[in-house]
Amino acid sequence: MGYSQTAQELYNIGLHKLEIQDYKGSIQSFSGAIHLNRKYVEAYCDRGGAKYGSQDYNGAILDFTKAISLNPDYLKAYMGRGAAKFAIHDNDGAIQDFTKTIHQNHEYTEAYLGRAAVRANLNDIDGAIADFTQAIEFSPRNADAFKARGVLKLNIKDNVGAISDLTHALEINPNNAETYFILGNAELGQNDLRGAISDFSKAIEIDPKYVGAYTIRGAAKKIMNDFKGALADLSEAIEIDPQAADAYLGRGSIKKQLGDPAGAIIDLNKSIDYNPVNAESYCTRGESKAAVLDYNGAIADLTKALEISPGYAWAYLNRGFSKNGIKDYKGAMDDLNKAIEIDNKMAFAYYIRGETNKLLANFNDAILDYNKSIELEARNALYYLRRADTKLIIKDYRGAIEDYNLSIEIDFLHAEVYLGRGIAKSSLTDYSGSISDLTIAIGMAPENKDAYYNRGLSKIAIGQKESGCQDLLRAKELGSSETSEAIRKNCLP
Repeated sequence: MGYSQTAQELYNIGLHKLEIQDYKGSIQSFSGAIHLNRKYVEAYCDRGGAKYGSQDYNGAILDFTKAISLNPDYLKAYMGRGAAKFAIHDNDGAIQDFTKTIHQNHEYTEAYLGRAAVRANLNDIDGAIADFTQAIEFSPRNADAFKARGVLKLNIKDNVGAISDLTHALEINPNNAETYFILGNAELGQNDLRGAISDFSKAIEIDPKYVGAYTIRGAAKKIMNDFKGALADLSEAIEIDPQAADAYLGRGSIKKQLGDPAGAIIDLNKSIDYNPVNAESYCTRGESKAAVLDYNGAIADLTKALEISPGYAWAYLNRGFSKNGIKDYKGAMDDLNKAIEIDNKMAFAYYIRGETNKLLANFNDAILDYNKSIELEARNALYYLRRADTKLIIKDYRGAIEDYNLSIEIDFLHAEVYLGRGIAKSSLTDYSGSISDLTIAIGMAPENKDAYYNRGLSKIAIGQKESGCQDLLRAKELGSSETSEAIRKNCLP
């Protein structure tokens, strides 16, 4: 005669299979136990747990509900049903079950954690934080509760609170790479770049294949101008995961910044291949295409960025710049106005609009835009330089010289500054000062025909005809179209 297993024995077998995640086998064993005992509350509840593990959430809810009908005070069943309801997006039902558990046992930590997760999903951040706080009160060594509360605080930009919670989580569990990663992000929010890099490094020590940590550490190093270190981190992230779109974006952005737009485009192509809905990738590729004078390609990319993210001020700014490149000045002005409407504190947008106004010969409007860019970013030498150039055009020579001086004070050592100041000084008959500046310009840019041309005229003005004519001849050799008349007038017998 064969041996018949009891309901208890089948239940115990089911528990073992559930423990090793043999969900199909455990469901069969629990079902066998239920067949022998239709009121076996624990078997219904644990079969619900097995169905939950196999992602049969509706089946799990039925089993948990049956367990509750047999024992309305069975808190484990409410917890399981709450989790299953959350999995099928029945947020209200999940909250009801977790709340029922809390009402029956107000120190049930897992119930607070479950309800907090649902509230966070509903964007009830205050409610979620309150639940995590209760969970921590009853289980002060629960690292996950501190971590989860820290994440919520980070999401509402309470970086200080997030850092405190995440630090507590690491005191309890110092071997959690993700917690170090999140802490690093909170420190980035506080502009603590060194602290952030340190924590990303700890995450990598624990998990040497942590792609996100390499990627964000690379971004932090970029901010610190450690481009070599940043490129190494981003390349390592790509080595680990050849489809790491964010790492390609980061590396492409650095290549663009370092003057390698062609290399940037290659990386940004990859970023877009692996994540075709990231507006930043299209925007950065658009900037890179503009840098290689592919303005139409740039406009296409920047338009795509704006389709994905219609409020992307930087994309409007760069599309405006690229429209200048194809001489669509009206379109450029429309885009730049939109960029400023979205973000009226973006100094570079005013600067580019100033450039557009200058191209349209709206010189006074251009100066107003340069004024605004300088008001917002007073230590940018380029803004003073372009305002000076515009003042030079409208023959405000003294105002131009003042701006060229300010540009030089900020250490903008570029030939254009000395060329412009030299021309302004010549216009004020300060020929010696003009010659001095133009000589510096030629030293910086030996092929600058305009510098030779204007220095030649200044020399002739003070009687240095032979040397001046040599400068004019050199300017002509370099392609200056206006030099022939000056040579005919001043240098021929």
